[in-house]
Amino acid sequence: MAIVYVPQTIFPEFASDLEISEVAARDAFTASALSYALAFFAFGPLSDVYSARALASSGAVATALAGGLTALTTSFPMFVVAAAATGVCAASVPSAMLALAARAGNGRTGRSFGVILAATVAGITLGRGVGALLAGSVGWRWTYVVLASAILVAGLSSLALPRTTSRSQSVVRAYAAALTMIARPDVLRFLGVGGSLFFGYLGLTTVLTLRLSDPPLSLGPSAIGAINLSGLIALAGAPLAGALVPRLGAKKVSLLGLCLCLAGTVAVRLATDAVGATLGLLILYLGVFAAQPGLMVRLTQLVGVDQKGSASASYFLVCLLAGSFLGWLWQDHGWALVVVASAAAVVLTLVLASTTSDTRALRARGATR
Repeated sequence: MAIVYVPQTIFPEFASDLEISEVAARDAFTASALSYALAFFAFGPLSDVYSARALASSGAVATALAGGLTALTTSFPMFVVAAAATGVCAASVPSAMLALAARAGNGRTGRSFGVILAATVAGITLGRGVGALLAGSVGWRWTYVVLASAILVAGLSSLALPRTTSRSQSVVRAYAAALTMIARPDVLRFLGVGGSLFFGYLGLTTVLTLRLSDPPLSLGPSAIGAINLSGLIALAGAPLAGALVPRLGAKKVSLLGLCLCLAGTVAVRLATDAVGATLGLLILYLGVFAAQPGLMVRLTQLVGVDQKGSASASYFLVCLLAGSFLGWLWQDHGWALVVVASAAAVVLTLVLASTTSDTRALRARGATR
């Protein structure tokens, strides 16, 4: 995740080096994030067929190679292609991990999702925060080298994951089953929950990063990176929420988290300086990633064991794509309307999540929290 999100805050550095405008440089993040999101549909069904360990380790090595090539680019078109390739390869790792978590069983699914989501947020935060700090110190090229090296080490370490066997279904059948699954009304409803949440949350945090770099605050990459480090709150929030799922129920945990999301959105809107923005982000991040384990447990309870990887990956795909739309609103209508749209999306998420019943899934599937 870090290497996918790092272009968002280091664009002034590579814009100057590659001799393009900062406005054009921001498009590199769109290419990186969009390719990452779309690749989830490719890797989701594969995670229902192949070993999670094999998919994660090979995907990490490919991501490290693509990231290393990004550091060597000498023109902006080459940079965009390399960043997009890095995003595609990077999606293989969380797809494998989500499939592994969805099949954890014995009351461990919520906690497993929480740990993975915390790692995801850590990656986003490292990309935006530590990546910006590195770029300010050693330059954007060495930033990519450092991140690629860390991913390579992680890929080799993933060989220590539990050994899982490949499933008997074919790849073609896995993709066909995934398409059938996402067309189901009950699954579509949960995909809508994730989409509306990330439209509000990820869109707001992305635009906030852009707003902090513009007047009147005009903060530099290092300052913006430091503010974005507040996302590390999810390192505690997501696993804790996941552990509460067996005790309180997935629905109650998810709704409590969504209430915090709404409070965080309001706090960001009321912020008038960097301190206020940081506090608002703390609350927002905590709420989002407290809600996510419960929401993902509820979704995976709706499907059979051979589709849990596809269900989890489809959820992430919808979330990440939906989170990219508020940037367009920012360009055309400004900050105030972005916050209104974000708050409305979180309210819609609360309504959808609270009016969706889990009874059918628990009775029909016999799934465990």
